[in-house]
Amino acid sequence: MTHRLDLAEVAGLLRVALTEHVSAAGTKRALPTVMHVGTPGVEAVAVPDAPDLDPGLRADLMERALDGLDLSRTPLPWLTRIGELAPGDVDLAWFAATREAYGRHSLDLPGFFVMTRYGWLDLATDELIRWSRVRATKGA
Repeated sequence: MTHRLDLAEVAGLLRVALTEHVSAAGTKRALPTVMHVGTPGVEAVAVPDAPDLDPGLRADLMERALDGLDLSRTPLPWLTRIGELAPGDVDLAWFAATREAYGRHSLDLPGFFVMTRYGWLDLATDELIRWSRVRATKGA
């Protein structure tokens, strides 16, 4: 049986993912776009974006990423990228692929979170959370 995440759990996990993203960015302005799925800070699979990925390949990559996870806990999908918190073509392409992959695994999609250093946007609900300032973790 899959453990469903409540809103407080999702918000906490996304905070961990965003902090990890900002820590990885450091002072760099340009970071690659990366699709993640799993539990931030615990277990996750990362799939780098590439311009030559078609919709079917993106869905297959997400399905394989889910194959490697413990699905007793609902995995979160999140996309890290630079830029503003407005949906773009890459976000929508990964969102469609993620919906397909979750469907192949008969999983409920808990949301689809696009994350930048400014906050996160859930494309499934249009919920937007902006952070006033996210600090990198020490030692990063």
